[in-house]
Amino acid sequence: MRYKKFAGGITVLSLCFALAPITKVGASEKSVAIVTPNIPSNVAGANAFNLSNLARSGYLEGIPSGSQLSWELATGRITAHDIVKAGVQANQVSSDALNNPAYIRAIELNLAEPRISD
Repeated sequence: MRYKKFAGGITVLSLCFALAPITKVGASEKSVAIVTPNIPSNVAGANAFNLSNLARSGYLEGIPSGSQLSWELATGRITAHDIVKAGVQANQVSSDALNNPAYIRAIELNLAEPRISD
């Protein structure tokens, strides 16, 4: 009987952690977080995390996928603004996002390569 109560408590606790959104990047360079800032309601459509995933997966016209996207971002040939513009053209996000620095910064942070230090 105790086992069932314990297992149920663990399940509920696990769900709480799984469903809790991560909204801040930790101070450590070793930490990796999903950044989803509070975007004003006038920016409709895909949130920054989803738009970043669309870009990584090659679903935005003119934006390369995978490691090519990482290379283009690192060299400055493609910017987060370019990705948002492609998202607007693909009807994934409102054109208001182009003028929203928080949304564009969230795209940058979501597409940043994680740094692993010693």
